[in-house]
Amino acid sequence: MKHLFFKTGKAAILDGAMGTELQREGLPEGACQEMWILENQSILKKIQRQYISAGAQALLVPSFGANKIKLSEFGLSQKTSEINSKLAAITKKTAGGKVPVAGDIGPTGQFIKPFGDLDFETAVEIFKEQGKAGLTKIKYLVGGAVVDRDFADSVGADGCADNAVEAVRVLDSLLKKDLKKG
Repeated sequence: MKHLFFKTGKAAILDGAMGTELQREGLPEGACQEMWILENQSILKKIQRQYISAGAQALLVPSFGANKIKLSEFGLSQKTSEINSKLAAITKKTAGGKVPVAGDIGPTGQFIKPFGDLDFETAVEIFKEQGKAGLTKIKYLVGGAVVDRDFADSVGADGCADNAVEAVRVLDSLLKKDLKKG
């Protein structure tokens, strides 16, 4: 199923405010959203089905905080790949081919040098790792801007937007090579 709006640059109606919806459904304050979702998959599926019914033209994998740095706050950095893969699988199954699925790369929560301690190259690697986590053939939202056929979510003021964009471009290039081999 081709969804050309990812390539046209035209506005598309996406799901949104997932964190708010999850809180409404019982996500505790301060909890790791991604792990809570994996423990409460029926809630995510219900919310995503409601978004589709309301006219969403794509679903975002709820992977906004599923990067190594953010997950380390919960002692889960070693599960980055596993968490992203599971979240993508749930979302793809819920979408059922009715709408495309987009990965959601959010901020690390750290500032890039010289404003913080995070190296640009390290940030790129963090975003690449999140992207490689079994999310092949999924588009990405990075900073709300279209990046070729990829895009990313509010990476914002931490200075990571450029890193996420670069990581998505590198990942896209690697995936294209892998797909040609396979």
